[in-house]
Amino acid sequence: MERREAIQKMALAMGYTLSAPTLASLVTSCTYDPKIYWTPRELTKHQAATLEALAEAILPTTDTPGAKDLGVPKFLDSLLTNVMSDEDKDQFKSELNVLMADCEEQYGQAFEQCEQVQQKEFLDKLEADNPFQYPRIWGTRMLPSPEKNFFGKLKDLVTWGYFSTELAGEKLLSYDPVPGQYESCTTIDENAKAWTLG
Repeated sequence: MERREAIQKMALAMGYTLSAPTLASLVTSCTYDPKIYWTPRELTKHQAATLEALAEAILPTTDTPGAKDLGVPKFLDSLLTNVMSDEDKDQFKSELNVLMADCEEQYGQAFEQCEQVQQKEFLDKLEADNPFQYPRIWGTRMLPSPEKNFFGKLKDLVTWGYFSTELAGEKLLSYDPVPGQYESCTTIDENAKAWTLG
């Protein structure tokens, strides 16, 4: 075998090994089919799968059910379909698409495909970029704060959806469907839960 032919074969072999991971990621991204177990009405299947992963990252399953377990993504899809104006709906989907594109650009895959460490890193960055600050009183003037970014708004919606569920209202928070008499002076146990009604 001539020296030139050997160098060509080595270069070709190196090219295959270097491009194999790139080709594999291209093939998997083209064939990626997200799995969800409900039919979204307003969102695409990919948007719904991303929303599921985001909701679970915001309120994960621990010793209590997570946002995905309680159907929060389905609730948000219903909120988009039945409650939000067309303008708000379009803005939500547009901002969700930007988030999805940013994640794919940064990690080369969809948010729901990322490792938990990558998801946390990505969401921590979004949290740090949130310009909204809660108004303060002591020692500072009350100034209007910039609007929350998409992730800040999404956290509010996920939390609201989570604590609006029957299970969260009855099991995770104290539930008093028929409040008793008013007691102006009472001892509060440090392990007591917040009341959902009354």
